[in-house]
Amino acid sequence: MSKQELALIKLGHGGVSGHVANAHATITMYDTRLAPYYERLIEGGYAIDITMIPDDVLVPASLNGPLLDTTLADGEVDACPMPSEVLVAGLGGAFLGLAALKVARPGWGGLDSVSLSAYVAYWRGKGASVGQRKGGVIVWDDGHVEPFVTM
Repeated sequence: MSKQELALIKLGHGGVSGHVANAHATITMYDTRLAPYYERLIEGGYAIDITMIPDDVLVPASLNGPLLDTTLADGEVDACPMPSEVLVAGLGGAFLGLAALKVARPGWGGLDSVSLSAYVAYWRGKGASVGQRKGGVIVWDDGHVEPFVTM
């Protein structure tokens, strides 16, 4: 992979996740900072910080929110299929709960995969801080411009 391979980096309470551009791949960095990973963003890629979202919003947003698929075109959705009875019977723990929710509420989109722009819009709507790479800086929604050094 090149230095600039990530379409999105997201800081959550468990660390930083990086979503590879145009691929079905995610990497995890056990870190509490976004800045060391800015240079790995592709031009126009996003940095998202969800750590300031209150828990009463963050927990349901995480469980009910979409998954990111960086291969999808803008606005495209890859809906999660209805799990079969055989699949549900073989699941346990949180996976069983999510499958049961999908069965009970077929329109529920918590396991649907969405495009990068839809994913960013979802988290922005929940109160995340969102920045976008423009050259050697991250431009945040609040107007703050954060320069970074590329190696």
